[in-house]
Amino acid sequence: MRYLISLAEDGFVVPGALLADRELSREPAHVTVVGAKDDPDARALYQAARTYPTRYLRIEWLDRREGPLPSADVDYPDLPQAAAYACANGACSVPVFAAADVHRIVAKIDDR
Repeated sequence: MRYLISLAEDGFVVPGALLADRELSREPAHVTVVGAKDDPDARALYQAARTYPTRYLRIEWLDRREGPLPSADVDYPDLPQAAAYACANGACSVPVFAAADVHRIVAKIDDR
């Protein structure tokens, strides 16, 4: 941030400016659930992703019957069961199939 020095010289630092810089300088972590929307396992994965405690997380649900995602920046494989992936900065986790594992994979890529 080019104005950080002048903020520090004034004797205070505006936390909002620092948070905005952090959010704008990196891609948000995102979780994608791949599975049918009427599949209870996919629904459980999606609900687990929604409960992850962060302010800056993109959550998507890919049901192939509805077509591709609007912001499809990753090609997900076809698997016989619902899966969740956590991605950030061009890298994705291995798929997880249990809702209890969603927070674990997001925590690894969410650099808080």
